[in-house]
Amino acid sequence: MKKIITYIFLMASALSFSYSGGNGTVANPYLISTPTDLVQLSTTTSDWDKHFKQTTDIILDITEDDQNNGYNISPIGTESTPFTGSYDGDGHTIANLYIVQPLIHYQGLFGNVNTSYSIKKLGLLDPIIWGAAYVGSLIGNNQSGTIEECYVTGGLVDGFSNETARGGLIGRNYGTITNCHASITVAKGKNQGGFLGVNQAGGIVQNSYYYNLTPYTGYSEVVRGASNNTGAFIGANNGTIVKCYAVASAIHLAGAASSVLIPGTTNYVHIGGFVGNNSNSGTIAECYASTGTITVTNAFSSYGGLTTKGGFAGYNTSTISQSYWDTTTSGETLMAGVDSSVTSGATGKTTAQMQTQSTYTGWDFTNTWIINNTIFPNILYPVFNPSSLGIDDTEQDNNFTIYPNPTSSILNIKTRKTIENISIYDFSGRKIKTNISNENKVDVTNLPSGIYIIQFTFDNGNEGSLRFIKI
Repeated sequence: MKKIITYIFLMASALSFSYSGGNGTVANPYLISTPTDLVQLSTTTSDWDKHFKQTTDIILDITEDDQNNGYNISPIGTESTPFTGSYDGDGHTIANLYIVQPLIHYQGLFGNVNTSYSIKKLGLLDPIIWGAAYVGSLIGNNQSGTIEECYVTGGLVDGFSNETARGGLIGRNYGTITNCHASITVAKGKNQGGFLGVNQAGGIVQNSYYYNLTPYTGYSEVVRGASNNTGAFIGANNGTIVKCYAVASAIHLAGAASSVLIPGTTNYVHIGGFVGNNSNSGTIAECYASTGTITVTNAFSSYGGLTTKGGFAGYNTSTISQSYWDTTTSGETLMAGVDSSVTSGATGKTTAQMQTQSTYTGWDFTNTWIINNTIFPNILYPVFNPSSLGIDDTEQDNNFTIYPNPTSSILNIKTRKTIENISIYDFSGRKIKTNISNENKVDVTNLPSGIYIIQFTFDNGNEGSLRFIKI
């Protein structure tokens, strides 16, 4: 009897300490701090209506042979059982997520989300995600959630050709996406974009961007579509996109499956610098695209196909306003493809004009946007003003310095104060690293080249922050 009681007690104890703490409520969310916690979340469908908070950066030690070193992480939420809870990344990251299921729809860290809550403040580093339709590194399909302050840096989203809704961060969206960004290679889909695959009617995307100048190893372009509707930012838009941009190297449309074309008729496939297809109720305002060349191979002539491309949109029948594209870098002089019924709303400008504030008529350069060649020497186009995102880059304490700046590896810190916490933000104000313990130096070797903000919290409660350049 004593053994039975002991066994029951141990089982009850194990069940009462799910994850790394918490009870799954809004007030006391389950805590995610280890790969094992992620496995538990991804495999416990009964918890997909609960609430979660990540408490530290998680690194998955993986190779392509062992798939997350035996962690067996699968998408959180499926077509039939979506995730309906919330997830707060709290500024932390998940590195090396590896999900390869090329024949299955709804692939990503979250496969399918249908929630009245949010997924927020989470970064993905170097994920590899393969799937069929509705594939993104963070979310395959967002039916109703609010996604805010999330991002992906590095990695690949890929799959078999001609599957729909493939995006760098999110595959398909019906909800709200705000203050998010992606820097990832996306390949071989239709309705495919570097940031988002498809934005459906009612979907809202704002203050977000795609920025990628370096394709994944073995790939020639950062965005490479295999069928209809490819764009650097988004493949197809039927919703609302406001205050977003895409800065990318070459994008490409290659090949097509006969299922999307009707032999003996005139069929069009579309590729654009910002959006592949903006139609139905689609609205795009205050956005821009600066891409490298926009190219096509295989004119689909065997199926009667014609490819149309535009510097901003491959195809447009709806509303675009106060938007721009770079004619110098893209080589494109038409805003939208030749079969578009609406060919106004975005204006082509030279690179020099794109880097001039007066070009952007009606844009708010006090609160939202900034062009500053001194502050951002490598980013000469408009970017989001860090102060509008709650980041102050001024020295509030005046008792610390950082050096060398620029740096390729170690950033040294000199201060007379005691530092309690150090955080690093990217140039648009997204937290990418926090709770850095060494107060004398920070290793930034693994950060991509670019502009960053390092923020200090001192023991007296004061804060201070400075910009630095990673080369």
